[in-house]
Amino acid sequence: MPVEPIDFEADIVQIIKERFSRWGLRSPKKNDLSALLTDFLTINEKLIQATPRSIYCSPAFESDILNLHPRQKGIIQSISKRLKEGTDINHHQSQKLLQSRFHDHLVYEWNIHHLHLSNTRKAYSYFVKPGDQLLFTYIDDSKAIFLGIDRHRPGVFADTKWIEILHDYFPDTISHLRLDHISDVHPKVNAEERQTLWDKGYTLGMTKVKDTVYWSSGVGRSTTGHSMMVMKHVGQILRWHWKIKEQFTNHFDLICDSFNFNPSKARFKVILGQQTFEVVEITTPSSILTCPTFFDIEND
Repeated sequence: MPVEPIDFEADIVQIIKERFSRWGLRSPKKNDLSALLTDFLTINEKLIQATPRSIYCSPAFESDILNLHPRQKGIIQSISKRLKEGTDINHHQSQKLLQSRFHDHLVYEWNIHHLHLSNTRKAYSYFVKPGDQLLFTYIDDSKAIFLGIDRHRPGVFADTKWIEILHDYFPDTISHLRLDHISDVHPKVNAEERQTLWDKGYTLGMTKVKDTVYWSSGVGRSTTGHSMMVMKHVGQILRWHWKIKEQFTNHFDLICDSFNFNPSKARFKVILGQQTFEVVEITTPSSILTCPTFFDIEND
């Protein structure tokens, strides 16, 4: 038997509430694990993680930047420096990223963020004042690609011109989404029509860019307004939590023996690791399980 009660659900709830506080959000009073995970994963997915990246520019943007106002050039240089050094740039994103039901299709489907070209902070806010000019940028774990600037207008967030830039000049970034066995997509919609469909909750599973059809990897959003991929991840974590709770309840001594832990001293809890939730033995300390894995001890 454990020396003190194991409550993995309380661990996860505490992690999420601490992260909400760090983001400047009020934590929900109810400890509904499913709802908390949904909000946490939705917001976390839209955040740009602070890690050093290589910086690239589309050919058209390299030309356009020469004609920009010096103030805009300075902001872009600041954003580029922060991305290269691995410091935070989320204050240039829309404040809506902290809304769990705000579904940014460009981010979820294509890793394309829009950054506000402003350095003026909103009063009592972490975010800069939204401007009319937006810098569209492809961002993954290792690189950032400045695609271009456009103003905040209807359809701009559903315009395939951003994907066309990746298709033409950086094809490796989206090559894994190619559907070479499909030649066309119907119905054919323009940017404003695509945005309208998205706003009404419809999912467009494929996108044609010039002569190539790509799969929309984010799979769209659920009827609650949340990302389908987020909801899938929530279900995965809930199943993992239920399984490890059962295993630690029924096989505590066996688990301790497997890792040479003293059952009378071992203390286990869930933490948030670099990528996902983990179970650690905190007196060692040792990480022994990472979501979604669990122990293969059913037949023991």
